[in-house]
Amino acid sequence: MTEPLPAAASESLDAAPRPRLAPDVVALLVDREQARHHSELMRTREQILALSSSSAEALLSALDDELAAVATAAIGAMSVLRRDPTDPLTPSAVEELSGSTGEYLTRVADLNRSLLAIHLALEAQVRTNSS
Repeated sequence: MTEPLPAAASESLDAAPRPRLAPDVVALLVDREQARHHSELMRTREQILALSSSSAEALLSALDDELAAVATAAIGAMSVLRRDPTDPLTPSAVEELSGSTGEYLTRVADLNRSLLAIHLALEAQVRTNSS
């Protein structure tokens, strides 16, 4: 059995040292994400209830629209990331890229929640009709 390398030795094996996040920053980010997920679950539930009276055709049409919007947002995020590779990645450039892609990713996350709600509403209809 081999013993793990000491932290200093394992860092020297990496081509480029990676910045370490302070544990309290990670805990804060995870807590924020858990709260966001809980909020999204509640919104998903509300949306499923609202969609439950829609016809299957209307739900499939909404699904098509939402998938198209996801594709559009993903293309927008990709266009932000496609920058001139000769431009240096300064901290301000990384912050700008992160902020720009973050807006698109937030939109994609909202659309994915909506897609899930539409899918679950369709599944509820199928289960209701088959029982």
